[in-house]
Amino acid sequence: MSPRTRVLVLGGGCAGLAAAAELTATPARRGRFEVTVVQQGWRFGGKGTTGRRVDQGHRIEEHGLHVWMGFYRHAFGLMRDVYAEWRPPEGSWLQTLDDAFTPRFRVSLGHRDGRVSALDLPPRPGRPWTDGPDVAWGAELARWAVRELPGLLRQPALRPLAALGAVVVRGLLTDVLRPGGSWENADRYDLMEWLRRHGARDAEVFDGPAVRAFYNLAFAYPDGRSGWGRGSVAAGAAIRSMLRMLLTYRGAPLYEMTAGMGDTVFVPLFEVLRDRGVRLELFHRVDALRVRDGAVDAVDLGVQARWTGAYDPLVEVAGLRTWPERPLEAQLDAIAPGDLEDPDGPVLSTRTLRRGRDFDAVVLAIPVPVLPRIAGEVAAADPAFARMVRAHRSVVTVAAQVWLRPTAEALWSGRSPGVLTNAPGPLSSYADLTDVVRAEAWDQAVGHLAYFVDTHPDGPVDAAALLRAQLDGPMLERWPGARDATGRFDRSLLVHQGDGDPLDAQYTRANVRPWERYVLTPPGSTVHRLPPEHAGIANLRLAGDWTRTSIDGGSVEAAAESGIRAARSVMSMRGGAAPRRSRPPRAR
Repeated sequence: MSPRTRVLVLGGGCAGLAAAAELTATPARRGRFEVTVVQQGWRFGGKGTTGRRVDQGHRIEEHGLHVWMGFYRHAFGLMRDVYAEWRPPEGSWLQTLDDAFTPRFRVSLGHRDGRVSALDLPPRPGRPWTDGPDVAWGAELARWAVRELPGLLRQPALRPLAALGAVVVRGLLTDVLRPGGSWENADRYDLMEWLRRHGARDAEVFDGPAVRAFYNLAFAYPDGRSGWGRGSVAAGAAIRSMLRMLLTYRGAPLYEMTAGMGDTVFVPLFEVLRDRGVRLELFHRVDALRVRDGAVDAVDLGVQARWTGAYDPLVEVAGLRTWPERPLEAQLDAIAPGDLEDPDGPVLSTRTLRRGRDFDAVVLAIPVPVLPRIAGEVAAADPAFARMVRAHRSVVTVAAQVWLRPTAEALWSGRSPGVLTNAPGPLSSYADLTDVVRAEAWDQAVGHLAYFVDTHPDGPVDAAALLRAQLDGPMLERWPGARDATGRFDRSLLVHQGDGDPLDAQYTRANVRPWERYVLTPPGSTVHRLPPEHAGIANLRLAGDWTRTSIDGGSVEAAAESGIRAARSVMSMRGGAAPRRSRPPRAR
């Protein structure tokens, strides 16, 4: 019996864990591959990590606002397979994907004049985790136009979509669908610029609520300043994603998680991979990849903690296994001081893994903004990789979560807008995620849980001040009953435990460190993205939403697709090395 191929996965976010899941999906694969995942800090999940704030109702604190799209075939397929194997705690209310994800049909868009239009999109057959053939866009577009377009166009916010649709069709025929055409022909231009090139003259078409919503969805503001008329995103990637959102969703256009992303996604992934025999190494920071003779020869790690026996990173809250807000130090013999998620923080010791002894193949699943720090030798040996790293752009994001006593309907004086974007203020995107409160353990009633998110320029960020400005300004126009006697936001409406200012007790964060930043897709950048199968370094494959995928943009779907493809490319290797080097990516 030949020894198993040792695969080292660097990074425990969605892409890395998707790669590990694909490599170990069957008993036969587990007989072929020995998989190790290394991750800095005490929790898996990357930008989808969550923590539990013990002194505030064991509330869920996330990196941002996570809503899954109904066309996320790879991400939902991954979770379907995981939930089929997962063994949740006995009596837990989270057992199936139907428990974990709630379908949502309402999206609300802000207009320049401050109006809000609610779009109620129709249910579609199936569910996104149901197997089935890929949708044929042409036939689906024709059926959709006959069945659904008339009703949608009666909704005021969607009336400009007729003109927008005509411009998109004209642009696709000119740049993409003609002989010799490709998406890169459109990707050379910003979305608004591309729409104007193909006949859009009215700002309500080329920068209307639907177009602006996509800029906000993709955080497409390289300078961090969001707003009407601003931003930059490759038109081809944007149009491709917009068509998939509208035409290919199953069940519902949006799915919200009923608990934090760490609870619904990364706890089951972690436990299933552990049960499959994957080595899941927390507290290991990747410091450098060493290249020799065209292959990754060594990986330098910083060790952040030591313990004897087994380390169980999870705690139970409200019937769920969850990630704590900090390491469980009672299980550790020693731990490095400071912030363990700081890439420049101290470590206890260093460790070097070597090819042939510790690994044969490597999946690099660490966000691209981190790669200049750790992958200099890879860039020196692979010019295409170096170009990709130089060409990437990313942006700081700011997130806030607010727990309130009144219900959303009481605050909004009617039906909740669900997900709202294009709203005024420093935190211009909002979502009603009150369902998440079920997974928390408050000793008082919570009527509404509001999430806010936006981009921010590089430099110092006072996220708490941005939240105060949002609540004391634009939200008072939306929540007229939330004013106090002075005309400002009534802080007595906020849920918190303990003394002090209730607003200071709400949750805010600024994602400024390299691994936290959101990777963008500006015009001209997609040609530099490398596919997960890229073999510029023989035993190295790439995984993350920064690689070339069917989306070419930041999302859990792109990360899952990339991780799965990277794993399948590893399966084709012989002796830990690829049979041939991949060609540079071609225009699509």
